[in-house]
Amino acid sequence: MKVEYISILAQAQQMQGTKAEEQVLAFAGSMAAAQPEVMDLVDGDEALREYARMVGAPAKILRTEEEVQARRAARAQQTRQQQAAAEAQQAADTLAQGARGAKTLSEVDPGGGALAALLGTDGGASW
Repeated sequence: MKVEYISILAQAQQMQGTKAEEQVLAFAGSMAAAQPEVMDLVDGDEALREYARMVGAPAKILRTEEEVQARRAARAQQTRQQQAAAEAQQAADTLAQGARGAKTLSEVDPGGGALAALLGTDGGASW
């Protein structure tokens, strides 16, 4: 077991650093409401790692870079699969709607029906 002593002054300086980080992140968040691209400046992963370091949190509470990348890759894959499934469902719905339309057209009585009744014709062309 390794014991590391951090003086009261060093602890106070670290806490001042956390306040500064919190202020910057809060300001960035409020600016993002009007200008979302400002968040491109913020490295959230690094901000959290630095904050944890400044407050003296155990390193083991944060995932390693490799673990983070693996989780993000899995999440991206799942999102792609969900999008593909949604697109396939939309295509199937479109095909089904087209098939219903074709069926309806095939059932139209070319010799009469509602249009002929409205026009007062027997369904034949009378130009």
